[in-house]
Amino acid sequence: MVDRFIQIGRITAPQGIKGEVRVMPFTDFPERFIGLERVWVGPDPESTRELEIESTRLHKRFILVKFAGISSIDEAGRLRGLAIYVPHEQAVRLPPGRYFIHDIIGLDVLLTTGERIGRVAEVMTGEANDVYIVRADEEAGRGREILVPATRDIVKDIDIAGKRMVIEPRKGLI
Repeated sequence: MVDRFIQIGRITAPQGIKGEVRVMPFTDFPERFIGLERVWVGPDPESTRELEIESTRLHKRFILVKFAGISSIDEAGRLRGLAIYVPHEQAVRLPPGRYFIHDIIGLDVLLTTGERIGRVAEVMTGEANDVYIVRADEEAGRGREILVPATRDIVKDIDIAGKRMVIEPRKGLI
């Protein structure tokens, strides 16, 4: 069931008093919300409920969404913090060299020398570039996190099928 959905946003707060919610998009394509008829909402992909969308509109860096059956600020407030999912088959087609965050998380991280240093635990999105948070292996310092800028000069290869990422370490990175 988990592989069935892809997260496209998170509800951050009610918007106004008529049941609209403010959504932080987790996509490089926020316009994808326009025209959606239904989404799945929940704390995780295994605990969702399907909601019909009445309307969507872009507002600054957020998407404002009005769900059918949600008509008050109190009802909208109960959705705060929940993730918004769509079925995997509705994912936007990415150009070559672009990846979904959920595909990056869990990749083994190796140096260009072949030495494994850890696994991607999280992705921080940024304006200039994303940063991969790598949980270091025991030899590299168990529990330690390594911040890897997602830039072409550092990340040399991403192999989703092989579940690995190869990086060229820079002084002070590891």
